[in-house]
Amino acid sequence: MDLEFDSKAGTFPIATENDLELYAFRVASTVAASVLNLIFYHHQEDIKNDDYVRLIAAAERMGQALQYVNIARDIVQDAQYQRVYFPTSWLNEEGLTPSMVVENPTHPRLAVLRDRLLDKAETCAKDSQEAIDELPSKIRGPLRVTILSYMEIGKALRELQVSACDSKLKLPWWRLFKVAWAATY
Repeated sequence: MDLEFDSKAGTFPIATENDLELYAFRVASTVAASVLNLIFYHHQEDIKNDDYVRLIAAAERMGQALQYVNIARDIVQDAQYQRVYFPTSWLNEEGLTPSMVVENPTHPRLAVLRDRLLDKAETCAKDSQEAIDELPSKIRGPLRVTILSYMEIGKALRELQVSACDSKLKLPWWRLFKVAWAATY
């Protein structure tokens, strides 16, 4: 889908929310499912087929959640590459077009769309959070820390009260430590 972007021709492939979900699935859900399969293989877990299907679906949903946070964080950087991952239908609701975002990726109305995307990320993460308890015990903690650290980026974006950051948001070490501590204990 990334190869379909052509700002000069006015081609932006994320037209609808379904396109956004498909993009996030292709980019991140496939990785999450692959990682989970590696975990099952290396931990030699015997998992019933129904449980396997459910856990893979939860991993795919979590992958989408993390991708939505990534999109919300990288609005400015993506615009530099002439890419806009907000659905055009969402932009239209705010009186914007993908070309307008490329020209002004810090437009104040993008904050509404960023928050909408972060809401979607939080919903996906909540939907799949319980599945972590069913994974091998050795990987639960590190997995929780990774996921919660990423979701903390979404919280920090909301706290900034701006439409977009000029560079990739990086959390201070103390905040990451706090997230890791909470996830582990």
